[in-house]
Amino acid sequence: EPLTRWWIEDGHLMGKAELPIQVGTVGGAVKANPLVPVLLRLMGNPGAQKLAAIMAAVGLAQNMAALRALGSVGIQKGHMALHARSVAVSAGAKGSAVEEVARALIAAGEIKLHRAQEILAKLAAQKPAAEVT
Repeated sequence: EPLTRWWIEDGHLMGKAELPIQVGTVGGAVKANPLVPVLLRLMGNPGAQKLAAIMAAVGLAQNMAALRALGSVGIQKGHMALHARSVAVSAGAKGSAVEEVARALIAAGEIKLHRAQEILAKLAAQKPAAEVT
């Protein structure tokens, strides 16, 4: 039995997630991790039921992204492109340089920070700095 279901209703895409999770907003792990109260405040201090709904919504969004990847380029290729863009940004790339560096990383088959920095340096030598970083 799938955890998520998708259907069209009155021209709208509808999704439902049924997840076997127990959610709490007080005690236990909430007090053990100092970030939890901060994150709960960011969400408006939801109760357990609302927090569970938020978690289910995030799960649905992730499921939709995975289904989209499966229906297009595939999960691994899509993930590698996302990872390459993340590494490019970590190397300091900005704007259109992010995609250029990511494409070069994928083409080289080496999605590593030091390689992204090398590619970015080559781009910077070819273009004005404002276009690269």
